Parts: sequence; structure tokens; C-alpha cells
Amino acid sequence: MPEDPLEFFRLRALANAHPMRIKAELVNESLSILCASFGTEWLCACVNNIKKGSIVPDRKHPLGSFLHVAGEPQIAEVIELSRYLLAFSSSPAFETIVRTLAAPSQYQSTLLQLAAAYRLRRALNVDVHLEPPAQNGRLGDISFEYASNKYNAECYLPRLDDEVTPECELLLKDCLKILKEADVPISAAIQLWSMPTAALRKVMVGLIREQVKKINEGPPHADTFKQVLASGKHAVISLSQSFEIPLGSAPRVVRHPGFPRQGNDYVAACTVGHASEHGLRGIQRANVRGVARGIVALWLPPEVETEAPLSKDLTEDIEQLSKKIEKKVAQTRGGEGVRGLVIAQTWIATQMSRATKEQLRGLRRRVLDNHARVDALLLMSRHWNHESRRHKYHIFPVTPLDRREATAGMLDEMVRLEATTAIP
Repeated sequence: MPEDPLEFFRLRALANAHPMRIKAELVNESLSILCASFGTEWLCACVNNIKKGSIVPDRKHPLGSFLHVAGEPQIAEVIELSRYLLAFSSSPAFETIVRTLAAPSQYQSTLLQLAAAYRLRRALNVDVHLEPPAQNGRLGDISFEYASNKYNAECYLPRLDDEVTPECELLLKDCLKILKEADVPISAAIQLWSMPTAALRKVMVGLIREQVKKINEGPPHADTFKQVLASGKHAVISLSQSFEIPLGSAPRVVRHPGFPRQGNDYVAACTVGHASEHGLRGIQRANVRGVARGIVALWLPPEVETEAPLSKDLTEDIEQLSKKIEKKVAQTRGGEGVRGLVIAQTWIATQMSRATKEQLRGLRRRVLDNHARVDALLLMSRHWNHESRRHKYHIFPVTPLDRREATAGMLDEMVRLEATTAIP
């Protein structure tokens, strides 16, 4: 790897430009925009800023990971972010936006804010303002005017749990059994392109068992992890020598750089725990002392995320989502005559096509009917689209039964834009 991490990213991006259908000029321009926004020194520091106590090169900031890994998903997100920064470079709130993007804990929520604002501007052909004044001296996320109406939009990332199908659950369990017997900690990441049948699951489990044996062979590497990437019609599987983490810690998925998902947006993750008899005897579950030595993370096919044929009942999740979003609704109020729009990024957006009328009624009542100024709720779910080689959003709008025509037209335009346009 070259000493200059930005040059490393540039060369990787240029090497991938043709298959990703990205012009070389766009790669160079995007890096220039990032350097002008964050500063070259800060970006280089991001790449070298590894979390303390981390054996793997786990960067503290997502941008550091993107620049270091420089696979297709990372290249696409860096260029996508540069498009947003360029679009809003003249905004009075630009410096504030850059500061919040630079904070690791605020990067995802700020990216959602920029993505939503960018789509509103392109879909509706209107001026969009970031960080507008709201009530009680607060700032909102987005404001704009459309069809003679003023809107304030608030972006939100509620945290909800996920579920998988029975065959997916069996795949996870079978993989955990294999990792449990491994001599070294191993991290497995599985991106499905097809939902697993029993036969496909057995083939994948056999492949994983075979590759884990290869990782086990010979002494472990001192400085680098042994990694295997298997890619086929039905799945991409990354297996990597990993490390032990304390039980109860957040899952840490080590992946091959070529694995298509480098974020933590997996649909499910399971770990294998090891504890001594002393660590288990006579204690509460929350106080178990041990380590997790293996992890399996699973991503569903993009078309499944869109069609959402999973079998889990949504009542509890929609109720949880409704309560969380309702607490956020107050921030959409921007004064008399200003309409509210709530934009929430959640995996459940991909599931809403199978929500029952009663479930939708409960969500609509809590978020919209009880808050007359809120015109609509826009549920969005971000995912990597394998065919376009871009990050895309699945969008599910929720409006009152007597929905306003202006708002309905606005949301329809956003859905149409996302279906027909890739960014970049």
C-alpha cells in the first residue's frame, strides 16, 4: 500500500471505475471535494486512526475504513458523499454539516440528512435548506417549499431488531457449529444473492467447513489475517481469521476487502462464546465472563429486502417504531403554517409492503393523526445494490388517509427518482 492513503484510494477507485461505470474525472473530483471539505491531513489521520485495543485495522471513523478498504461499496459511498457535499457547498450550514460528518457517532445520521435533502432537491426541483430554525430555538434538518407549502423535515435513525427466515436461521446455526470447532477465532460474512433452500444451505455450509479447515492449517499469521473470499451465483462468502472479544460486546465482523458489504447493516449476526467453568458458576447471565471466538453475519438479497417476504409478525416492531418516531415528531414543527415531514431510516421499510391494515393504522395514528402538522412519514432503508454497484434506498411513504395532494405528489416523485436514478 502506498504511503499516501488518499493516493491508494484513488488508484483503487480508478482500477474499479470501468466496471462500476464511473468516469475517472469523477474519482479525482470526488477526492478533491473531500480534501477541500475535511482537509487532507484529517482524512489521512482517519485512515491511520485505529480503535484502541483493536487487532484488526478497525478505523474509528467510517471514512477512514472506506479510504483504507477501497472496495466497490466504499468507493461508491465516498463518491456519493462528495456529490452531496458539492450540491450543498454554498449552504450557510455547510461547515456545521462537515463537523457532524466528522464525528463518528453522527456520520450515519448526517449522511441520511444529506441523502434526503439531495433527493428532495432533485425530485422536486426546489431550493432545499439544511439546519433551518425550528421552534424553541432548535434547528431542524431540512426545510423547503413545494406547491405553495412550507415543509420542515426531520431525519431519524431509530434502532430496531431484525429477523431471518428458518433456512437462514439454520444456516447461521450450522456455521456457528463449524466456527466453534475452529482452532482460531474466525469471522464469517455471507451476502446472499438467493434465499437459501435446504440444498443450497448444505452446499454453503460444506464450502464454509472446507475453507475453515484451510484457515486452521499452519500457524496463524502474526501481522495479517488469513482470509478467503468465495463468490458464486447464489452468495458471496468471506471467511477471515479474527480475534477474541469479551462476551456481550458489539459484534465485530472482519471481512475480506472484496466482500460487497463493509458496513454493519447485516440482517443478523451470531457469535460463539467460550467461558470457563469458574466464569459460569453461580452468576447472572449478564455477568458471564468469557470471550466470543467466532461470528457469523448475514445479509439478504437486495430484491428480498425490497419485496420483504419474511415471515416474522411486524406488530411488535411497528409499535416500537411508532413510539420512537413519535418522540421525534416535535422537532418537525417550524412555526405556524409549516408542514412536517419525518424521514426515518430503518430496516423495517423493506417489510412494510406486508404490514396489515391494523399495523399501518396504528403507525399512522401515533405519528400522523395525533400530530396534525405532520403530513407524512417516509421510511427509508439503505442497501448495496449488486446490479447497479451503488447504494440505494428502499422508500415506503406513510400518509394520512385524507392525504394532501401536494404531499402525495412530492413523495411519489421521490420514489420515482430512487427507482430510476443512481447516485453517483
